[in-house]
Amino acid sequence: MPPTDNLTARQQWILRHIQDRGFATIEAMAEEIGVSAQTVRRELIALERQNYLIRFHGGAGLRRDLFRIGYAQKLSTGLEGKQRIEVVPVSETGA
Repeated sequence: MPPTDNLTARQQWILRHIQDRGFATIEAMAEEIGVSAQTVRRELIALERQNYLIRFHGGAGLRRDLFRIGYAQKLSTGLEGKQRIEVVPVSETGA
């Protein structure tokens, strides 16, 4: 990903927001930062032109999200971490 020091504060916020979630909608971002959907759209267009993200209908995602891995690869990815995750019965959580 290109360096982000040339981005405006709003563009940096949008990019971090999408990085944290993988995908974000225009409406949700506009509401969260208090600007119009059109303003967010313009920022997304600028970020896409600089290869930071890709726009989709109604939102945007990171460019790396264009490539989906297969089910078999998902099963073997991060296997050690998945095996460490403890399953706690609902009765023990107090829920």
